[in-house]
Amino acid sequence: MLTQAGRPAFFGGGPAWLFYALAGLALLVFSLNLRARLRRPPAAEPGRPWLLPLGQGPAAQGAWDVCCIVLARVSLLVLLLGSLLWNLHRQAYPFLRGRTYQVYAFTLDLAGGLLLLALLGLMVQRLLRRRRAAGSGLGLALLFWVGLSGLFTEYARLAATRPDWAFCEFLGWLPVVLWSTWGGASDQWLMIIWWMHALPALLLIALAPRLRL
Repeated sequence: MLTQAGRPAFFGGGPAWLFYALAGLALLVFSLNLRARLRRPPAAEPGRPWLLPLGQGPAAQGAWDVCCIVLARVSLLVLLLGSLLWNLHRQAYPFLRGRTYQVYAFTLDLAGGLLLLALLGLMVQRLLRRRRAAGSGLGLALLFWVGLSGLFTEYARLAATRPDWAFCEFLGWLPVVLWSTWGGASDQWLMIIWWMHALPALLLIALAPRLRL
């Protein structure tokens, strides 16, 4: 079963060192932001809920907000675990094969769709409110872009490699079929699409302790 990207422009040796260097920098900034956040007193404060609650800050207001935020956090956690499993598969032991990979792909596709649905629900709720919650909407916008670009990146990969199991990622199956009939994306566009997801994702990791939903 073809599970790799299939094109060197996606995970080739050229930009790999740059990505890992930026990932290390993102983790360093994350640890500094987390340290600064944990030093803040857990006093009640107005505004949007934190992306990482850590027992601080305001809670979600209303049942709709609670459901959307819980769904977004759970979906994001599933996607993060999926990314960890994928790196273990590539770097340690290739265990994502056959039916296991199909279940893995289906689960992450579903989690990505639920994440976008939850974030859209929060956006609609904020737009309908007469009084907006205090705080920047950067966290919500950045998380939405990372989720959307992640799905788009995966569908670009499937359209380029055209595996016979693409139907497992049901949310993108029809776009993949249509895109693949047009030849899929070129190596150059695959590289651009991947970095348009990777860079905001690293920024999200770095700023996560300071972001609000």
